[in-house]
Amino acid sequence: MKTTSEIEKVSKQPVNESEMNSRWKKVRLGDLVEYKKGFAFKSVDYKNEGVRIIRISDTTYESIKDDNPIYLALESKELYKEYELMENDLIVTTVGSRPPLYDSMAGKVIRVPKEKSGSLLNQNAVLIRAKENVDQLFLYNCLKTEKYLFHIEGSVRGNANQASITLEDLFAFEIPLPTIEEQKKISTILSTWDRAFELKEKLIEQKKAQKKGLVQNLVKGHIRWNDSVEYKKEEIEKRVNLLRNGTIPTGYKKTKIGILPIEWEIKKGKELYSNYSDKKHDGTLEVLSATQDRGIVPRSEVGIDIKYDKESLMNYKKVEQGDFVISLRSFQGGIEYSRYKGLVSPAYTVLKNKVDMNKEFYRYLLKTETFINRLSSVTFGIRDGKQISYSDFGELYLPYPPIKEQQQISRILFTADKEIKFLEQELAQTKKQKKGLMQQLLTGKIRVKV
Repeated sequence: MKTTSEIEKVSKQPVNESEMNSRWKKVRLGDLVEYKKGFAFKSVDYKNEGVRIIRISDTTYESIKDDNPIYLALESKELYKEYELMENDLIVTTVGSRPPLYDSMAGKVIRVPKEKSGSLLNQNAVLIRAKENVDQLFLYNCLKTEKYLFHIEGSVRGNANQASITLEDLFAFEIPLPTIEEQKKISTILSTWDRAFELKEKLIEQKKAQKKGLVQNLVKGHIRWNDSVEYKKEEIEKRVNLLRNGTIPTGYKKTKIGILPIEWEIKKGKELYSNYSDKKHDGTLEVLSATQDRGIVPRSEVGIDIKYDKESLMNYKKVEQGDFVISLRSFQGGIEYSRYKGLVSPAYTVLKNKVDMNKEFYRYLLKTETFINRLSSVTFGIRDGKQISYSDFGELYLPYPPIKEQQQISRILFTADKEIKFLEQELAQTKKQKKGLMQQLLTGKIRVKV
């Protein structure tokens, strides 16, 4: 990958403003592209397999998700050939939210990857393709600039979550356009960065998958924290395979929640946690909210700005750092860990530990698929959006390893989290560098040799 300094050293050609304007011209987006609106497919025609339909709900700011995909029968594909997507096509959403809610933003632009080629575009989105003498990837990068976001912000109509943009306003966006040769050279440079991002993102996903498997094995005792010291790799693999097949290896025992190490206990949720309701406070603590990816956090961090009167707040429950909260939301089991001291709605259930434990160990354990599946087997809370009750949680058995092992397991998993966080920060920093380079290249402030 070329850095900004390398490009300046090799490719920068000083140009004055008048010279740049003579070489680059501002052109409306609408004059550079051909477009096709998505089709309003009928839900009665949806299938579980066949040809993929891409809806705006399938898209994020930069990608197409594979969660809950919908399809049409393969034989229908020829009927809707004009709505078929090709690699590097650009999808622009015409409804959604306002910036800075970028993942759901009206006007966001997604480049179709190779693996989604052949899919069909649903309504409320527009397929655009560059005309002759316009490079598609150059166009895509122009639609990922701050200048474009400012244009969208000033053009969308409607409120925060029900916004829309007309094609007339969308196509009014002006793009500084160099020669096709320079467009392609700029695209090549920026594509090198994009490929590096893809590799880094794949590495991060691999690390997350590895960590997920590590969590499942460690909190069930299938892999022990000191295995690498006491056992050979082959011995560990043999034990894990025995456990997966339901065979009890040496040093293990059968319990009500599966096969566990001999020295591990099992305890009911109500033995480990109390239903804690502390309303003895002055109402000045910050109100907290449940999130899917970060647990319990201050509401100010999730963009919720509600004014509370002190009388109402006096009925809220106090939460301490390290407490768990059974939230009203049903995502990922609905039991969230709090790293903050604050207040939560009286409708929430606060869980405070009754016994000595490593709280981080249980933060990992209560988010495993094994635990969530067991919880869903005794309550409909996860499936229909109802809150999980303390009595539901309290009757579930949980593993209770020796405290030292709880601590060692949490340290191992913390290290894995730290590595993933470092890679994500590294990726974010590199994307920031590319963003600065785009600003230079796409305005002609840095020129490239062609």
